[in-house]
Amino acid sequence: MTEDEWWESFDPKAMAALAVASPRATERVLRLYLAAFWAWQAPRLRQTGGRAELAARAALIERWGDDGTAPSEALEIYAATRVVFFGPDAKEAVTATAGAPAGWGVRGKPAIRAAAHFLRELFGPWPFRDATADPEWLTSTVVALAKGIYEDRAFDRMPILADALQDAGCDDALVLDHCRQKKARHARGCWVLDALLQKG
Repeated sequence: MTEDEWWESFDPKAMAALAVASPRATERVLRLYLAAFWAWQAPRLRQTGGRAELAARAALIERWGDDGTAPSEALEIYAATRVVFFGPDAKEAVTATAGAPAGWGVRGKPAIRAAAHFLRELFGPWPFRDATADPEWLTSTVVALAKGIYEDRAFDRMPILADALQDAGCDDALVLDHCRQKKARHARGCWVLDALLQKG
């Protein structure tokens, strides 16, 4: 798969294989990918109780990613159920999650697209090249906006961040387009926000 193909692909299994082998595949980023995908999936479950349970589990995984410490509740669930995305091996969990929707039949088609989307959202071009931010872009305005968006989950402010980046001299079309995507589903671990906040 080439980088151009990556941006158009809806083969999350093949994409995940590249993503988990990239320098961006830290425990934090892998866990945040899992949290983003399963939080997206939760409201689509038919059973109301199942939706709430899966959403709560996704929140645990996000906390695991952000804090770097596995919540005891997550490890207890894993010990009891062996649900792979609660397991200690984040790469295995991402690979399993990315491959799972293909077996869901008709229900799996939107999930396949979502899995591919969130791989692009969190990994950006990293499976192919370095995507760290130019230090000149890191003005106090840009950093403050990025921090606020991340902490508040205020992803509707991403276009404002794009304007601030341009004011700081950013002319990277990939970065600016990512910030300005209409109806984009952003998530914690967004590759652009992480680059600006120097998170790994």
